[in-house]
Amino acid sequence: HHVTALVRDPSRLGPLASHPHTTPARADLTDHARVAEIVTTGHDACVHAALIWGEPGEELGLPDTIAAARLFEAAGLAGVGCCVLISSTAVHRPFAPLMSEADPLTPADLYGATKAAAELFLWAACATHAMRGVALRAGPIVGPPARPDGAHRSDRRLRAMVEAAAHHAPLHALTHDGRQLVAAADVTRATLAALHTPDASGPYLCADHRVTRWADIAALILDTTPSTSALHLAPAPDPQPAPRFDTSRIEALLGGPLDSHRALIAHIEHLYLATSITS
Repeated sequence: HHVTALVRDPSRLGPLASHPHTTPARADLTDHARVAEIVTTGHDACVHAALIWGEPGEELGLPDTIAAARLFEAAGLAGVGCCVLISSTAVHRPFAPLMSEADPLTPADLYGATKAAAELFLWAACATHAMRGVALRAGPIVGPPARPDGAHRSDRRLRAMVEAAAHHAPLHALTHDGRQLVAAADVTRATLAALHTPDASGPYLCADHRVTRWADIAALILDTTPSTSALHLAPAPDPQPAPRFDTSRIEALLGGPLDSHRALIAHIEHLYLATSITS
């Protein structure tokens, strides 16, 4: 693949910036004319994995929604054959005991609403321009940082647990609470599979087939770090089965279930080290 990497600062790409198959293109997603110019320079596919998040007091989510809509429209007008959007399982909040891609979009927060809106504009652009579209609704993504500067976005609850362990403070978890995680490498695999599978289209719930309980994550943090923290488990006030997504569609695309266990351990180790150095 020859990849045009649209970034605000090409230096953040590290070694990828000088890779013979990578062409860095400096741009901001809010510069719609510049983005359209880059898209129209001959591309077979577009992968949209960016997110614009506004500041408090501004129209949170709206700049991202506009950018996504303009990007997909520009791709369609340029004759791009396929667009892949990295979406989120947050489009299905509040979570139910069993969910699938067939469930309606029911975002319960601005993040979920922003991702849901991007999906709708993707489907509209695909219908208008006969373009193939795929939305990968990723669960909480885990894995070591890919960027050279080590910057890392983490699920807030996971980060809070690791920070507590680094300070030898107690870790608290509900016994019935959990999520279906996904390794960053598996999101990459799913993106490549979506690009290379001609009949792949529509939404895919991109997450592990099993639910990882927060109690098990807390225990894993204590097992993989030198922390002397204690683990306090509490039963849920109204015990219900942990929400679960049907992942059969993504498993059919990738040829088997996804497993984030090793990526989760690497993620925990990185966060613990970063927190310990900062402290």
